[in-house]
Amino acid sequence: MSVTPTTIEIPIYQGATLVEDFERKYFPYEVAWSCGRWVKACNRQPAPDSDIELENYTGCEAVAVLVPEIGSTDEMTTLSTANGGIVLDGAWMRFRMSAATLAQSAT
Repeated sequence: MSVTPTTIEIPIYQGATLVEDFERKYFPYEVAWSCGRWVKACNRQPAPDSDIELENYTGCEAVAVLVPEIGSTDEMTTLSTANGGIVLDGAWMRFRMSAATLAQSAT
């Protein structure tokens, strides 16, 4: 099992339904952002979009801890594949939370 911590800033509105979808893509080599584009880290040549690969979440599990602001240790709630708050679909990571649940956790 590998753990890849990531920080994502998503506006959450109390009493609204949370629906956020992210398609995960990556280059199969190390890249760097330079002059407004991705370049290969090893030789600084442009990294062509045709090299981009889609993530594959088949068989994976995910957990997301929602906090009021980045850096906070105050947990609002947890979304996961186990509780239906995160749906993994191929390269897509989909966050879901009902308005009723969000209203309770945002207080």
